Amino acid sequence: GQIAYVAGDDPQIFLLDLGTGESRQLTQLRAEHAELTASGPMRPALTCGFGPSGLAWSPDGNRLAFAYGSCDSVVYVVDLDGELRRIGDGRGPAWSHDGRLLVYGANAPWSPCGAGCEEPGDAGQWDLRIVDPSAGAEPMPLSADGSTSGGSQPVFSPDDSMIAFSGPPAGRDAEMETFTATYVIGADGTDPRHVVDGAWPVGWDPEGRLLIVTENASELHAIDLDDSSSTRIGTVQGPGGLSPDGTLVLETTTDPVTGAGGFRLATRD
Repeated sequence: GQIAYVAGDDPQIFLLDLGTGESRQLTQLRAEHAELTASGPMRPALTCGFGPSGLAWSPDGNRLAFAYGSCDSVVYVVDLDGELRRIGDGRGPAWSHDGRLLVYGANAPWSPCGAGCEEPGDAGQWDLRIVDPSAGAEPMPLSADGSTSGGSQPVFSPDDSMIAFSGPPAGRDAEMETFTATYVIGADGTDPRHVVDGAWPVGWDPEGRLLIVTENASELHAIDLDDSSSTRIGTVQGPGGLSPDGTLVLETTTDPVTGAGGFRLATRD
């Protein structure tokens, strides 16, 4: 097996071979790889780190999808030989479980109050994008009616029939204390559904329940979308990930005394 990670003063993607313990540099990314095709006001570049982010292995382990740039980035797919393919402007790519499709969030122009108080110029401009990278097709809006506008953190359900994502809270107003909400939509762009405000999706369990993290308490919950029932699983200590079979949670941690960062691997219970 191999671990993909980002390192260096000029951040690049490296692969660590777990058998030999040797690392090799996979990418030769340059500043021009972060140039956007979209026009219009973008976020100030210095507000976000520069480099590869959101690394996502394809299910067969032969490709990596990632975003490159600052707050407004470009999505790429790279194979194990280092060959790059530009997908489009956006962030946070995620693969379907069959490895055929890639979904990611579009860059929304920067504004002081976020995407929630702006209107996209064209239908579907800020919606999640979906593409078959192997077919050489152009990315298309997942929905053209604004159902996924401002969407990010997409994740396919175990059977690839649905996509969960985070977006602006429903019915946003100046007094709302939450900054995100969880939604689901069919992988074909139909049947959008608001699940809950004040939470973001992190994955699905093997039974098809949606796993979310609450915004204020950092609690991990499993939502049964059939009856909307919620089961509290535990707490999380920061951004993390879910194992492919949904049984393990990887969390980032911070020591309250030293401030040192680390990781914790926990069973779902």
